Amino acid sequence: IDTVERCLENGIPLLIENLQDDIDAVLDPVVSRQLIRRGRSLLMKLGDKEVEYDNNFRLYLQTKLSNPHYRPEINAQTTLVNFCVTEKGLEDQLLALVVGKERPDLQEQAAGLIRQLSEFTIQLKDLEDNLLFRLANSQGDILEDIELIENLEETKKTATEIAEKVVIAKQTEVDINLAREIYRPVASRGSLIYFLIDSLHVLDRVYQYSMANFVYILKKGMDQTPGGPSEEKVPKNQRLHRVVDVKERVKLLIGHTTFMTFAYIASGLFERDKIIVATQLVMSILKQQGKLHVVEFDYLLRGPKTFTGDNPLPEWISDSVWASIQSIKEIEVYAALPDDILGSAKRWKEWMELERPEAEPMPGDWKKLPYFNQLLLFRALRPDRLTNAVTEFVKAQLGVQFTQSIPFHLEKSYEDCSPGTPIFIFLSPGVDVAAAVEKLGTQLGYTSENGRYGAVSLGQGQEP
Repeated sequence: IDTVERCLENGIPLLIENLQDDIDAVLDPVVSRQLIRRGRSLLMKLGDKEVEYDNNFRLYLQTKLSNPHYRPEINAQTTLVNFCVTEKGLEDQLLALVVGKERPDLQEQAAGLIRQLSEFTIQLKDLEDNLLFRLANSQGDILEDIELIENLEETKKTATEIAEKVVIAKQTEVDINLAREIYRPVASRGSLIYFLIDSLHVLDRVYQYSMANFVYILKKGMDQTPGGPSEEKVPKNQRLHRVVDVKERVKLLIGHTTFMTFAYIASGLFERDKIIVATQLVMSILKQQGKLHVVEFDYLLRGPKTFTGDNPLPEWISDSVWASIQSIKEIEVYAALPDDILGSAKRWKEWMELERPEAEPMPGDWKKLPYFNQLLLFRALRPDRLTNAVTEFVKAQLGVQFTQSIPFHLEKSYEDCSPGTPIFIFLSPGVDVAAAVEKLGTQLGYTSENGRYGAVSLGQGQEP
């Protein structure tokens, strides 16, 4: 409050950061600008005090909430500026980051070109202002003003030269952008992954990731991608010992940065959520590529049922499953499913009674369906095996490494930490990592004997 009071009296701009959904009631008079005029003075009531108000005072409120819900009057009393990054905007920023690491010469040319075009614009404006100033202050007949005419000629000549340079610069800009666009798929994948992990807090509130942290992991993934000019940071067993062409390099960058980011995120996920996040990643990629049909995806998510007519095969198909069959037939691809089940009942019965149907081919021509479409059949016929089928689907799309449980390695986590980036370990009852921390500390030269290792217990009665 003292800070607010001082800013009000002296006309100092005030920035309040990290606001939550509720704004302190003490700030209501400030936000709504409830001023009291007494003589020539302007006063504002702040709590129990009346404080002098300076017209130069400005209040800025900032929140990190992605979708804050403030009272309606707050929206009416303030000017809202949305600085949240969009997927396309982040893609452009990441493109500059990727090109800056892969082709620093291109990025430097692009930055230099932007500066050059800006300088041309400023120079033309200065010439125009100077000419207008001379015309406005010219005395007598301007046709007899030799200096003015010479200045006019010089301005025209300079403007023509600048226009020619702008044309050349614009063409150069087109050429540079074409060369940079080769790396856009890497930036596009990075943007997609960031918006995926930014929404993970819906699964659990502990899943919070910053943009700076994401960019750090993305850079690390690029550094460890083989096939570049330098493979110093690439693991020895992954080095190619050659420089690959640009198209192959882009594919390698997409694959390595995707897995590096996923592995980093997965190390902080509960085991139950890992396959969910991997599936979300696959679906997001398919959606971006235009390969995900909304109607089919909606069925996979909701699994609707249509209870119409009698179940003709009650011996081995439950009424619930038959209702799912009646619902899925509304999708064109599966229109013949009910008739095929009735006509090939023996084959379908054998498949549906398998312990692991996801490991066996579908009956008849249904095995020729794309794997995603087969997931819908699992949703309808064997919902108990859908998770296993989705796991196989993720393996087929991204690779087996995205479905394997990634064990926690304290050494690898230590590589990513810094004085400003600590490590927090969520422990299950009965788990103690103190021994592992002490062992790593000893390897790195941090021991209690040399005074570089300390343990502090925050639990009562659990002192070391």
